[in-house]
Amino acid sequence: MKNYIFYSTILCAFTEALSLNIGFDLKFFYFVVFINFIILVSFNKVVYTKGLLIFHCLVLFSGLFSCVFGYNKFGYFFVQFFFLLLIPTYYNSFFNFFKDRFKDIASLYCKICFILAVIGFLKLPHDISIGRSFESLLLEPAHYCTIVLPAYFITLKDKSYPRYYFIIIMFSIIVSGSSLGFLGLGLSLILMLKKISFTRVILPIIGVTLIGTFVYFNFAPFKLRVDDTVNSMVSGDLSKANLSTYALLSNFYVSAKSFSSNPIIGNGIGSHVYSRELYLSKIEGIEVFESMNSEDLNAKDAGSLFSRVMSELGLMGLLGIFIYISKFYVKNLDEKSSINSIICKGIMLYFFAKLFREGHYFSPEMYFFVFLYVFNKYDSSKSNNLQLAIKV
Repeated sequence: MKNYIFYSTILCAFTEALSLNIGFDLKFFYFVVFINFIILVSFNKVVYTKGLLIFHCLVLFSGLFSCVFGYNKFGYFFVQFFFLLLIPTYYNSFFNFFKDRFKDIASLYCKICFILAVIGFLKLPHDISIGRSFESLLLEPAHYCTIVLPAYFITLKDKSYPRYYFIIIMFSIIVSGSSLGFLGLGLSLILMLKKISFTRVILPIIGVTLIGTFVYFNFAPFKLRVDDTVNSMVSGDLSKANLSTYALLSNFYVSAKSFSSNPIIGNGIGSHVYSRELYLSKIEGIEVFESMNSEDLNAKDAGSLFSRVMSELGLMGLLGIFIYISKFYVKNLDEKSSINSIICKGIMLYFFAKLFREGHYFSPEMYFFVFLYVFNKYDSSKSNNLQLAIKV
């Protein structure tokens, strides 16, 4: 049973494509978490921490406030809040249960990403024949890149993995054609730096700029998205934007308006879809997407986690993200902490992609990475304490 919990929890992080829309997304992931949570309860292994309590209290306060003052609706808020109680508590308990196997968890995740990349290349001819891009067994190219970016960085920097791991994963990201994947690869060049200095920062920036310029002039879909985004931002008119640009900018506009109405605690979890009803009609060029029945693109998730948190949790949520990332960041102080520092930076690539592109609170991989990041810090502290004990 213990092995079942271990493997099923890690594998279900890759199951976003296994969902059924019945008015809401019924995901295979929900069943795995619910069943495994009951098993952990039976083992008396559910762990609820002070940090989770603070998080839940702040979210509850924000949500109730927004519902009372008409920014949100009680029903949708409480559904969201229920899952925010269950899923983070489960993943915290899972990582606590297997804290002595932390490196095994990280290793298995990287191996699965490598296998997914290989499957993606084998499946690519079929995907191209039906008009799709490289996505392996996942939902779409951007989602694929979001999930495998940490594995690319970890297998690149950690020499215990075969060199072909990172090469194949890197090429899979490039072949996917995802703008988000290219941005992630560019950011990884900066995260490779052990120490920050002007020269060490400026050289990767130059490298990213040159690579970006090459991709811009030689990869038409990337050029289209960049041109549409820049033109729409400069003109304030979304009528000529592609769907991806429209989803990103329209949701950011709504989020900014929502933030200005309630900047401290936001309008509450689940409120973004209602904020769109208030502000969407004021966007110039919206009629083009209304004619295509595409005006509600990414309505529920705001198109990016940054936009959604800004809209629904305000300054409280944005500061919370910054505090969380800072608190559990692992510096590369010595040989013992280097592996944990690599894992930390790899997960930061996921956070970047998630904040920029995906706003779902309950994508199957999200809390896997959230608590992988937390327990990576604990694993690093444990290694450092052990090293100190040996020296003494």
